[in-house]
Amino acid sequence: MSDPSESSFPVVQGIAPIPARIARPVLAIGNFDGVHRGHRAVINAALAMAQTLGRPAAALTFEPHPRSFFQPDANLFRLTPGQQKLDCLARTGLAGAIVLPFDAALARVTAEDFVEEILVRRFGVSGVVVGFDFHFGRARAGSPAFLREAGARLGFPVEVVEPALDEGDPISSSAIRNALAAGQVGHAAHMLGRPWSVRATVIHGDKRGRDLGYGRELDVAFHGYLRPELKFDDIDALIAQMNKDSAAARLVLARPQVWPV
Repeated sequence: MSDPSESSFPVVQGIAPIPARIARPVLAIGNFDGVHRGHRAVINAALAMAQTLGRPAAALTFEPHPRSFFQPDANLFRLTPGQQKLDCLARTGLAGAIVLPFDAALARVTAEDFVEEILVRRFGVSGVVVGFDFHFGRARAGSPAFLREAGARLGFPVEVVEPALDEGDPISSSAIRNALAAGQVGHAAHMLGRPWSVRATVIHGDKRGRDLGYGRELDVAFHGYLRPELKFDDIDALIAQMNKDSAAARLVLARPQVWPV
């Protein structure tokens, strides 16, 4: 594993030392699944606060997603699993990220101890930015109002960012998941600020995809929804439909695509 102190975007895992590049940071705190437009509003506010204070801005996030910890049998649809989320965060202008393992020990930490022991003593925060619906600490007892009061008492500024809206509706990871599940790929991209993508490794199958390169990790972006799944009577019918799909896909990709940020 590379040394975070030598990286242009250091990622600190758990209780590892904080590199000088992100010492005494302004922290944007959240799960950041999707790193969507609402998340980037929080991140942009952290960048602005960091510039004012003359400190670096970094993300503080959690893995696994807390919902996966509390509901291990639920199949959580992650928009940006693990490394994809960090890759997206690295493109936002932040100086680095801190990843706290969300486990039983962290789930037991009170809101008071999260602020005093983790934010202040462990990370030495210079400021904190969160979204309007951010809750933390045992039983989600910590609220944005609690964080503001704690910051005023302990000497660091706290900014709470109001929800980003898309056509009047709040942007959220859940709303994006629902849009994708309904085949509303364009709507999801509008909320994300980019096409949604998945990352996977090409594996051996029926040898029809040799040119993709077995063992390569690919990012596949979804720019539109063409049709539901179909069954075909024979290979000729399948090939005819594939040709129609290819033509339709080229039309989608040929359209100018400008996403809000």
